[in-house]
Amino acid sequence: MKITKKKIQKIIKEELEMAYSGPNNGQNSRQIERDLEGQAAKDQLLNIAKYALGLYCVLEDSQELESWVQNKITLADDYVSKVKHHLENELQIEIPVPDMEGAIESTKKEPEQPENTYAGEGSFYYDV
Repeated sequence: MKITKKKIQKIIKEELEMAYSGPNNGQNSRQIERDLEGQAAKDQLLNIAKYALGLYCVLEDSQELESWVQNKITLADDYVSKVKHHLENELQIEIPVPDMEGAIESTKKEPEQPENTYAGEGSFYYDV
């Protein structure tokens, strides 16, 4: 029995589809990709928010920035703004406005240090 190239491709395609749908109870691979895309986008947006808030807190109002740095900030602002407006206007998704004052204040707090992080309660014993 001779197996053609087309038959092998069909078998491989079926096997891949079964592998993608197996543990997900019938979800097709397209649905899985969309789910992962959403999580990846959320992770990226969280990183953007953390980086942006950190930069906001350390930059001085009178600080000079290289032109390429200012350009990257402008592009990031433009890109995220376009996505937000697309979701609001085209997909009719209501985007909440975060409490920026609280977020900025939370970055100014000193991290709490544990009272005792070592054994011996501060005493060191050396063999002489």
